[in-house]
Amino acid sequence: MAETNKAIKLKAQSEYKKLTQRTVSAFKPRLYELYIRDTELKGYFLRVQTTGYKAYGIAGKLGTSRKNVQMSIGSVDTFDEKQARALATEYLQLLKQGIDPRQQLKKQTEDSLTNPSLAEVHNAYCLSRDLKKTTIRDYDNVWKQPWVSELGRRPIKELTHNDIVTWYNRNKHKNPRQTEKTFTLMGTAFKYALAMEYLTENIFEKTKALIERVEYKPKETYLEQETELPAFLSSMVELSLEKKLNETHRDWMLFSLLYGMRTTGASLLQWDWIDMNKRTFIIPAIEGTKLKQDLTLPLTNLALVMLTSRWFKKDKHKKYVFQGNNNEHTKVARRTIRKIIDRTKEKLKNPEFHTTWHDWRSTWTNVAIASGIPLDERERIQGHSNKKRASAIYSREVFEVQRDYLEKHHQVLTKGMEYRGELFMMYADDEGIDRDLIIERYTTVDEPSFEPEPQEELIEVDMFKRFATSHKKVNK
Repeated sequence: MAETNKAIKLKAQSEYKKLTQRTVSAFKPRLYELYIRDTELKGYFLRVQTTGYKAYGIAGKLGTSRKNVQMSIGSVDTFDEKQARALATEYLQLLKQGIDPRQQLKKQTEDSLTNPSLAEVHNAYCLSRDLKKTTIRDYDNVWKQPWVSELGRRPIKELTHNDIVTWYNRNKHKNPRQTEKTFTLMGTAFKYALAMEYLTENIFEKTKALIERVEYKPKETYLEQETELPAFLSSMVELSLEKKLNETHRDWMLFSLLYGMRTTGASLLQWDWIDMNKRTFIIPAIEGTKLKQDLTLPLTNLALVMLTSRWFKKDKHKKYVFQGNNNEHTKVARRTIRKIIDRTKEKLKNPEFHTTWHDWRSTWTNVAIASGIPLDERERIQGHSNKKRASAIYSREVFEVQRDYLEKHHQVLTKGMEYRGELFMMYADDEGIDRDLIIERYTTVDEPSFEPEPQEELIEVDMFKRFATSHKKVNK
Protein backbone atom coordinates (compact mmCIF):
# COMPACT_ATOMS: atom_id res chain seq x y z
CA MET A 1 0.00 0.00 0.00
CA ALA A 2 1.48 3.32 -1.04
CA GLU A 3 2.35 5.73 1.73
CA THR A 4 0.99 9.25 1.62
CA ASN A 5 2.92 12.20 3.00
CA LYS A 6 0.75 14.36 5.20
CA ALA A 7 1.88 17.71 6.58
CA ILE A 8 1.88 17.60 10.35
CA LYS A 9 0.53 20.73 11.97
CA LEU A 10 2.42 21.42 15.15
CA LYS A 11 0.57 22.53 18.24
CA ALA A 12 0.53 26.26 18.96
CA GLN A 13 2.80 27.36 21.79
CA SER A 14 2.90 30.35 24.13
CA GLU A 15 5.65 32.56 25.49
CA TYR A 16 5.36 35.29 28.11
CA LYS A 17 7.02 38.65 27.53
CA LYS A 18 6.14 42.32 27.80
CA LEU A 19 5.07 43.48 24.34
CA THR A 20 6.76 46.60 22.98
CA GLN A 21 7.25 47.87 19.44
CA ARG A 22 10.77 46.46 19.50
CA THR A 23 9.82 42.97 20.75
CA VAL A 24 6.92 42.81 18.29
CA SER A 25 9.30 43.50 15.39
CA ALA A 26 11.85 41.00 16.71
CA PHE A 27 9.61 37.90 16.73
CA LYS A 28 10.04 35.78 13.60
CA PRO A 29 7.81 32.96 12.24
CA ARG A 30 8.51 29.44 13.51
CA LEU A 31 7.43 25.94 12.57
CA TYR A 32 4.48 26.33 14.91
CA GLU A 33 1.98 29.08 15.64
CA LEU A 34 3.23 31.26 18.49
CA TYR A 35 1.33 33.36 21.02
CA ILE A 36 3.36 35.96 22.93
CA ARG A 37 1.27 36.82 25.99
CA ASP A 38 1.91 40.18 27.59
CA THR A 39 3.20 40.02 31.17
CA GLU A 40 1.65 43.36 32.17
CA LEU A 41 -1.83 43.31 30.63
CA LYS A 42 -3.44 39.92 31.21
CA GLY A 43 -5.34 38.70 28.16
CA TYR A 44 -3.39 40.80 25.63
CA PHE A 45 -1.26 38.86 23.15
CA LEU A 46 0.60 38.85 19.85
CA ARG A 47 -0.08 35.98 17.46
CA VAL A 48 2.69 34.97 15.05
CA GLN A 49 1.60 32.56 12.34
CA THR A 50 3.94 30.21 10.48
CA THR A 51 3.44 32.32 7.34
CA GLY A 52 4.94 35.35 9.10
CA TYR A 53 1.61 37.15 9.59
CA LYS A 54 1.49 38.89 12.98
CA ALA A 55 -1.59 40.28 14.69
CA TYR A 56 -2.58 41.59 18.10
CA GLY A 57 -5.47 40.07 20.01
CA ILE A 58 -7.22 39.67 23.35
CA ALA A 59 -8.72 36.72 25.24
CA GLY A 60 -10.72 36.50 28.45
CA LYS A 61 -13.94 35.45 30.17
CA LEU A 62 -17.16 37.30 29.45
CA GLY A 63 -18.14 38.86 32.78
CA THR A 64 -18.84 36.25 35.46
CA SER A 65 -19.82 33.58 32.92
CA ARG A 66 -17.68 30.65 31.81
CA LYS A 67 -17.75 31.79 28.20
CA ASN A 68 -14.31 32.50 26.76
CA VAL A 69 -13.97 35.24 24.15
CA GLN A 70 -10.95 35.60 21.87
CA MET A 71 -10.77 38.25 19.17
CA SER A 72 -8.20 39.81 16.88
CA ILE A 73 -7.41 43.51 17.21
CA GLY A 74 -5.58 43.77 13.91
CA SER A 75 -2.33 43.29 12.04
CA VAL A 76 0.97 44.79 13.22
CA ASP A 77 0.99 46.60 9.86
CA THR A 78 -2.24 48.39 10.84
CA PHE A 79 -1.56 49.18 14.50
CA ASP A 80 1.62 49.99 16.36
CA GLU A 81 2.05 48.41 19.80
CA LYS A 82 0.83 51.43 21.78
CA GLN A 83 -2.36 51.67 19.73
CA ALA A 84 -2.99 47.91 20.09
CA ARG A 85 -2.40 48.04 23.86
CA ALA A 86 -4.90 50.90 24.23
CA LEU A 87 -7.56 48.94 22.27
CA ALA A 88 -6.76 45.75 24.20
CA THR A 89 -7.28 47.61 27.49
CA GLU A 90 -10.64 48.95 26.27
CA TYR A 91 -11.85 45.54 25.03
CA LEU A 92 -10.74 43.69 28.18
CA GLN A 93 -12.59 46.22 30.33
CA LEU A 94 -15.74 45.56 28.27
CA LEU A 95 -15.31 41.82 28.85
CA LYS A 96 -15.16 42.38 32.61
CA GLN A 97 -18.43 44.31 32.39
CA GLY A 98 -20.03 41.37 30.56
CA ILE A 99 -20.05 43.15 27.17
CA ASP A 100 -18.74 41.28 24.14
CA PRO A 101 -16.38 43.69 22.29
CA ARG A 102 -17.26 42.07 18.98
CA GLN A 103 -20.91 43.00 19.39
CA GLN A 104 -19.91 46.49 20.48
CA LEU A 105 -17.79 46.95 17.35
CA LYS A 106 -20.61 45.63 15.18
CA LYS A 107 -23.01 48.19 16.65
CA GLN A 108 -20.46 50.99 16.22
CA THR A 109 -19.98 49.99 12.58
CA GLU A 110 -23.73 50.04 11.94
CA ASP A 111 -24.01 53.45 13.62
CA SER A 112 -21.07 54.83 11.68
CA LEU A 113 -22.77 54.01 8.37
CA THR A 114 -25.78 56.20 9.18
CA ASN A 115 -24.48 58.61 11.81
CA PRO A 116 -20.67 58.75 11.57
CA SER A 117 -18.49 60.66 13.99
CA LEU A 118 -16.58 63.79 12.98
CA ALA A 119 -13.30 61.84 12.87
CA GLU A 120 -14.88 59.01 10.82
CA VAL A 121 -16.14 61.50 8.22
CA HIS A 122 -12.69 63.03 7.89
CA ASN A 123 -11.16 59.56 7.58
CA ALA A 124 -13.66 58.73 4.82
CA TYR A 125 -12.65 61.94 3.05
CA CYS A 126 -8.95 60.94 3.27
CA LEU A 127 -9.66 57.48 1.85
CA SER A 128 -11.50 59.06 -1.09
CA ARG A 129 -8.38 61.06 -2.00
CA ASP A 130 -5.02 59.94 -3.31
CA LEU A 131 -3.10 60.83 -0.15
CA LYS A 132 0.18 59.38 1.05
CA LYS A 133 0.04 56.89 3.92
CA THR A 134 2.17 59.20 6.03
CA THR A 135 -0.31 62.05 5.51
CA ILE A 136 -3.25 59.86 6.55
CA ARG A 137 -1.25 58.62 9.56
CA ASP A 138 -0.53 62.21 10.61
CA TYR A 139 -4.24 63.07 10.39
CA ASP A 140 -5.13 59.96 12.42
CA ASN A 141 -2.67 61.01 15.11
CA VAL A 142 -4.39 64.40 15.36
CA TRP A 143 -7.78 62.80 16.04
CA LYS A 144 -6.29 60.42 18.61
CA GLN A 145 -5.15 63.21 20.92
CA PRO A 146 -7.49 63.21 23.96
CA TRP A 147 -8.37 66.90 23.79
CA VAL A 148 -9.20 66.52 20.06
CA SER A 149 -10.97 63.16 20.27
CA GLU A 150 -13.49 64.53 22.76
CA LEU A 151 -15.03 66.30 19.75
CA GLY A 152 -13.86 63.91 17.04
CA ARG A 153 -15.66 60.85 18.42
CA ARG A 154 -19.04 62.61 18.58
CA PRO A 155 -21.57 62.02 15.75
CA ILE A 156 -21.25 64.84 13.26
CA LYS A 157 -25.06 65.27 13.09
CA GLU A 158 -25.19 66.07 16.80
CA LEU A 159 -22.49 68.77 16.86
CA THR A 160 -23.68 72.35 17.34
CA HIS A 161 -22.19 75.82 16.89
CA ASN A 162 -21.73 76.03 20.65
CA ASP A 163 -19.84 72.70 20.83
CA ILE A 164 -17.26 73.81 18.28
CA VAL A 165 -16.89 77.38 19.61
CA THR A 166 -16.47 76.15 23.21
CA TRP A 167 -13.87 73.57 22.16
CA TYR A 168 -11.91 76.10 20.09
CA ASN A 169 -11.82 78.80 22.78
CA ARG A 170 -10.81 76.30 25.45
CA ASN A 171 -7.77 75.06 23.47
CA LYS A 172 -6.61 77.91 21.27
CA HIS A 173 -4.20 79.39 23.81
CA LYS A 174 -2.90 76.09 25.18
CA ASN A 175 -2.32 74.48 21.76
CA PRO A 176 -2.65 77.26 19.16
CA ARG A 177 -0.99 75.53 16.22
CA GLN A 178 -2.70 72.18 16.71
CA THR A 179 -6.07 73.80 17.40
CA GLU A 180 -5.90 75.69 14.11
CA LYS A 181 -4.84 72.56 12.26
CA THR A 182 -7.72 70.56 13.75
CA PHE A 183 -10.18 73.38 13.00
CA THR A 184 -9.17 73.16 9.34
CA LEU A 185 -9.72 69.38 9.36
CA MET A 186 -13.18 69.95 10.85
CA GLY A 187 -14.09 72.30 8.00
CA THR A 188 -13.04 69.65 5.47
CA ALA A 189 -15.08 66.99 7.28
CA PHE A 190 -18.25 69.14 7.32
CA LYS A 191 -17.97 69.93 3.59
CA TYR A 192 -17.53 66.23 2.82
CA ALA A 193 -20.44 65.25 5.08
CA LEU A 194 -22.70 67.70 3.24
CA ALA A 195 -21.63 66.30 -0.15
CA MET A 196 -22.25 62.72 1.07
CA GLU A 197 -25.68 63.79 2.39
CA TYR A 198 -24.89 62.93 6.01
CA LEU A 199 -25.93 66.55 6.67
CA THR A 200 -28.53 68.86 5.15
CA GLU A 201 -26.73 72.00 6.37
CA ASN A 202 -23.09 72.92 6.90
CA ILE A 203 -23.07 74.63 10.30
CA PHE A 204 -19.31 75.02 10.18
CA GLU A 205 -19.40 77.98 7.79
CA LYS A 206 -21.57 79.94 10.24
CA THR A 207 -19.43 78.79 13.18
CA LYS A 208 -16.32 80.48 11.72
CA ALA A 209 -18.04 83.86 12.11
CA LEU A 210 -18.49 83.23 15.84
CA ILE A 211 -14.81 82.51 16.54
CA GLU A 212 -11.91 84.88 17.04
CA ARG A 213 -9.15 82.93 15.32
CA VAL A 214 -5.85 82.59 17.11
CA GLU A 215 -2.64 83.81 15.49
CA TYR A 216 0.58 81.92 16.10
CA LYS A 217 4.11 82.08 14.83
CA PRO A 218 5.44 78.94 13.14
CA LYS A 219 8.19 77.26 15.10
CA GLU A 220 11.50 78.38 13.56
CA THR A 221 14.44 77.43 15.74
CA TYR A 222 18.01 76.89 14.59
CA LEU A 223 21.61 76.77 15.79
CA GLU A 224 23.08 80.27 15.98
CA GLN A 225 25.96 80.44 13.47
CA GLU A 226 28.50 82.36 15.52
CA THR A 227 28.24 80.46 18.81
CA GLU A 228 25.90 77.46 19.01
CA LEU A 229 26.75 75.84 15.66
CA PRO A 230 30.58 75.69 16.12
CA ALA A 231 30.15 74.57 19.74
CA PHE A 232 27.76 71.80 18.67
CA LEU A 233 30.05 70.54 15.89
CA SER A 234 33.18 70.75 18.06
CA SER A 235 31.38 68.75 20.76
CA MET A 236 30.62 66.08 18.17
CA VAL A 237 34.31 65.92 17.18
CA GLU A 238 35.61 65.82 20.76
CA LEU A 239 33.24 63.06 21.83
CA SER A 240 34.11 61.07 18.70
CA LEU A 241 37.85 61.28 19.35
CA GLU A 242 37.14 60.24 22.95
CA LYS A 243 35.20 57.21 21.57
CA LYS A 244 32.06 58.24 23.45
CA LEU A 245 29.62 58.39 20.54
CA ASN A 246 27.70 55.79 18.58
CA GLU A 247 29.39 56.27 15.19
CA THR A 248 26.33 55.28 13.16
CA HIS A 249 24.15 57.83 14.95
CA ARG A 250 26.87 60.47 14.67
CA ASP A 251 27.25 59.94 10.91
CA TRP A 252 23.48 59.89 10.39
CA MET A 253 23.18 63.23 12.19
CA LEU A 254 26.12 64.80 10.34
CA PHE A 255 24.92 63.60 6.93
CA SER A 256 21.50 65.13 7.63
CA LEU A 257 23.14 68.40 8.65
CA LEU A 258 25.37 68.49 5.55
CA TYR A 259 22.37 68.28 3.21
CA GLY A 260 19.56 69.72 5.33
CA MET A 261 17.76 66.41 4.98
CA ARG A 262 14.74 65.10 6.79
CA THR A 263 15.68 62.40 9.29
CA THR A 264 13.85 59.56 7.54
CA GLY A 265 15.30 60.42 4.14
CA ALA A 266 18.83 60.22 5.51
CA SER A 267 18.22 57.09 7.58
CA LEU A 268 16.85 55.19 4.56
CA LEU A 269 20.04 55.75 2.50
CA GLN A 270 21.16 52.48 0.90
CA TRP A 271 24.50 51.49 -0.58
CA ASP A 272 23.01 50.81 -4.00
CA TRP A 273 21.60 54.35 -4.08
CA ILE A 274 25.17 55.67 -4.34
CA ASP A 275 26.78 56.18 -7.75
CA MET A 276 30.55 56.39 -7.26
CA ASN A 277 31.19 57.01 -10.97
CA LYS A 278 29.28 60.30 -10.79
CA ARG A 279 29.91 60.66 -7.05
CA THR A 280 26.23 61.23 -6.41
CA PHE A 281 23.48 59.61 -4.35
CA ILE A 282 19.74 59.35 -4.83
CA ILE A 283 16.85 59.45 -2.37
CA PRO A 284 13.80 57.91 -4.11
CA ALA A 285 10.34 59.36 -3.57
CA ILE A 286 9.25 56.48 -1.34
CA GLU A 287 7.18 56.20 1.83
CA GLY A 288 8.62 58.33 4.63
CA THR A 289 10.74 60.75 2.57
CA LYS A 290 7.98 63.30 1.81
CA LEU A 291 9.47 63.72 -1.68
CA LYS A 292 7.30 64.18 -4.76
CA GLN A 293 10.09 63.06 -7.10
CA ASP A 294 13.39 61.21 -6.77
CA LEU A 295 16.16 63.49 -5.52
CA THR A 296 19.75 63.11 -6.76
CA LEU A 297 22.55 65.09 -5.12
CA PRO A 298 26.36 65.25 -5.40
CA LEU A 299 28.61 63.87 -2.68
CA THR A 300 30.87 66.42 -1.02
CA ASN A 301 34.40 65.62 0.13
CA LEU A 302 33.29 65.17 3.73
CA ALA A 303 30.37 62.95 2.70
CA LEU A 304 32.77 60.84 0.60
CA VAL A 305 35.18 60.45 3.50
CA MET A 306 32.31 59.45 5.79
CA LEU A 307 30.92 56.88 3.33
CA THR A 308 34.40 55.47 2.64
CA SER A 309 34.87 55.01 6.39
CA ARG A 310 31.49 53.31 6.76
CA TRP A 311 32.04 51.07 3.72
CA PHE A 312 35.17 49.45 5.17
CA LYS A 313 33.76 48.87 8.68
CA LYS A 314 33.59 45.22 9.74
CA ASP A 315 30.00 45.55 10.96
CA LYS A 316 28.79 47.32 7.80
CA HIS A 317 25.18 46.54 6.89
CA LYS A 318 24.69 44.95 3.48
CA LYS A 319 21.80 47.25 2.59
CA TYR A 320 21.65 50.38 4.75
CA VAL A 321 24.41 52.96 5.14
CA PHE A 322 23.15 53.91 8.60
CA GLN A 323 22.09 50.58 10.05
CA GLY A 324 19.92 50.19 13.14
CA ASN A 325 18.60 47.29 15.17
CA ASN A 326 16.62 44.32 13.85
CA ASN A 327 18.33 44.45 10.45
CA GLU A 328 16.72 47.79 9.59
CA HIS A 329 17.81 51.38 9.07
CA THR A 330 18.53 53.47 12.16
CA LYS A 331 15.54 55.28 13.67
CA VAL A 332 16.52 56.90 16.95
CA ALA A 333 19.66 58.51 18.33
CA ARG A 334 18.51 59.99 21.63
CA ARG A 335 21.58 59.07 23.68
CA THR A 336 24.01 60.35 21.05
CA ILE A 337 22.13 63.64 20.70
CA ARG A 338 21.93 64.00 24.49
CA LYS A 339 25.71 63.54 24.86
CA ILE A 340 26.44 66.20 22.24
CA ILE A 341 23.90 68.60 23.76
CA ASP A 342 25.40 68.15 27.25
CA ARG A 343 28.93 68.86 25.96
CA THR A 344 27.65 71.88 24.03
CA LYS A 345 26.03 73.23 27.20
CA GLU A 346 29.46 73.12 28.88
CA LYS A 347 31.13 74.91 25.98
CA LEU A 348 28.50 77.63 25.83
CA LYS A 349 28.15 77.77 29.63
CA ASN A 350 24.44 77.71 28.96
CA PRO A 351 22.48 75.01 30.83
CA GLU A 352 19.31 75.93 28.88
CA PHE A 353 20.77 75.02 25.47
CA HIS A 354 18.72 72.51 23.52
CA THR A 355 18.39 71.45 19.88
CA THR A 356 16.37 69.04 17.72
CA TRP A 357 16.53 67.50 14.24
CA HIS A 358 14.19 70.20 12.92
CA ASP A 359 16.64 72.88 14.12
CA TRP A 360 19.38 71.42 11.91
CA ARG A 361 17.23 71.67 8.79
CA SER A 362 16.57 75.34 9.57
CA THR A 363 20.28 75.80 10.36
CA TRP A 364 21.18 74.35 6.95
CA THR A 365 18.96 76.95 5.27
CA ASN A 366 20.56 79.82 7.21
CA VAL A 367 24.06 78.62 6.32
CA ALA A 368 22.99 78.14 2.68
CA ILE A 369 21.84 81.76 2.50
CA ALA A 370 25.13 82.92 4.04
CA SER A 371 26.95 80.74 1.48
CA GLY A 372 25.21 82.44 -1.42
CA ILE A 373 23.28 79.39 -2.62
CA PRO A 374 20.38 80.60 -4.83
CA LEU A 375 16.80 79.94 -3.76
CA ASP A 376 16.04 77.37 -6.49
CA GLU A 377 19.14 75.33 -5.55
CA ARG A 378 18.29 75.50 -1.85
CA GLU A 379 14.82 74.18 -2.62
CA ARG A 380 16.16 71.39 -4.83
CA ILE A 381 18.80 70.24 -2.35
CA GLN A 382 16.27 70.12 0.49
CA GLY A 383 13.62 68.43 -1.63
CA HIS A 384 11.01 71.17 -1.30
CA SER A 385 8.01 70.68 -3.58
CA ASN A 386 7.33 74.24 -4.75
CA LYS A 387 4.81 73.66 -7.53
CA LYS A 388 5.53 76.98 -9.24
CA ARG A 389 9.19 76.10 -9.65
CA ALA A 390 8.99 72.31 -9.73
CA SER A 391 10.23 71.97 -13.32
CA ALA A 392 13.11 74.34 -12.73
CA ILE A 393 14.11 72.52 -9.56
CA TYR A 394 13.87 68.90 -10.66
CA SER A 395 14.71 68.93 -14.38
CA ARG A 396 18.38 69.94 -14.20
CA GLU A 397 21.35 67.71 -13.38
CA VAL A 398 24.04 70.29 -12.73
CA PHE A 399 25.90 68.22 -10.16
CA GLU A 400 29.24 70.00 -10.42
CA VAL A 401 27.65 73.38 -9.84
CA GLN A 402 25.75 71.97 -6.87
CA ARG A 403 28.90 70.31 -5.58
CA ASP A 404 30.65 73.69 -5.55
CA TYR A 405 27.69 75.21 -3.70
CA LEU A 406 27.72 72.41 -1.11
CA GLU A 407 31.49 72.64 -0.58
CA LYS A 408 31.08 76.37 0.02
CA HIS A 409 28.24 75.53 2.41
CA HIS A 410 30.59 73.21 4.32
CA GLN A 411 33.15 76.00 4.68
CA VAL A 412 30.57 78.38 6.13
CA LEU A 413 29.09 75.60 8.30
CA THR A 414 32.44 75.03 10.03
CA LYS A 415 33.62 78.65 9.93
CA GLY A 416 33.43 79.18 13.70
CA MET A 417 35.29 75.98 14.64
CA GLU A 418 38.79 76.30 16.08
CA TYR A 419 40.52 74.26 13.36
CA ARG A 420 39.77 73.82 9.69
CA GLY A 421 38.94 70.22 8.95
CA GLU A 422 37.97 69.08 12.47
CA LEU A 423 35.05 67.07 11.11
CA PHE A 424 37.36 65.19 8.73
CA MET A 425 39.58 64.15 11.62
CA MET A 426 36.79 62.01 13.10
CA TYR A 427 37.51 59.55 10.27
CA ALA A 428 41.29 59.95 9.87
CA ASP A 429 42.23 56.71 11.66
CA ASP A 430 39.45 54.54 10.21
CA GLU A 431 40.01 51.57 7.92
CA GLY A 432 40.22 52.61 4.26
CA ILE A 433 41.06 56.25 5.04
CA ASP A 434 44.37 57.84 4.01
CA ARG A 435 45.25 59.87 7.11
CA ASP A 436 48.07 61.79 5.41
CA LEU A 437 45.76 62.75 2.56
CA ILE A 438 43.08 63.94 5.01
CA ILE A 439 45.58 66.19 6.78
CA GLU A 440 47.14 67.50 3.57
CA ARG A 441 43.91 68.31 1.72
CA TYR A 442 41.27 69.05 4.30
CA THR A 443 42.81 70.28 7.55
CA THR A 444 44.83 73.20 8.91
CA VAL A 445 48.45 72.90 7.80
CA ASP A 446 51.14 72.50 10.53
CA GLU A 447 48.60 72.21 13.33
CA PRO A 448 50.22 70.00 16.02
CA SER A 449 46.96 68.32 17.07
CA PHE A 450 46.50 67.09 13.50
CA GLU A 451 50.03 65.78 12.88
CA PRO A 452 50.03 62.41 11.07
CA GLU A 453 50.94 59.25 12.93
CA PRO A 454 53.42 56.78 11.34
CA GLN A 455 51.70 54.25 9.08
CA GLU A 456 52.78 50.61 9.13
CA GLU A 457 52.05 50.20 5.44
CA LEU A 458 51.45 52.46 2.48
CA ILE A 459 47.78 53.33 2.07
CA GLU A 460 46.42 53.76 -1.42
CA VAL A 461 46.65 57.43 -2.37
CA ASP A 462 43.19 57.64 -3.92
CA MET A 463 41.02 56.19 -1.16
CA PHE A 464 37.86 57.19 -3.00
CA LYS A 465 38.93 55.13 -6.02
CA ARG A 466 39.40 52.09 -3.81
CA PHE A 467 35.93 52.64 -2.32
CA ALA A 468 34.43 53.07 -5.81
CA THR A 469 36.04 49.84 -7.09
CA SER A 470 34.90 47.81 -4.08
CA HIS A 471 31.42 49.37 -4.18
CA LYS A 472 31.05 48.57 -7.89
CA LYS A 473 31.97 44.89 -7.37
CA VAL A 474 29.46 44.41 -4.57
CA ASN A 475 26.58 46.23 -6.31
CA LYS A 476 27.26 44.80 -9.77
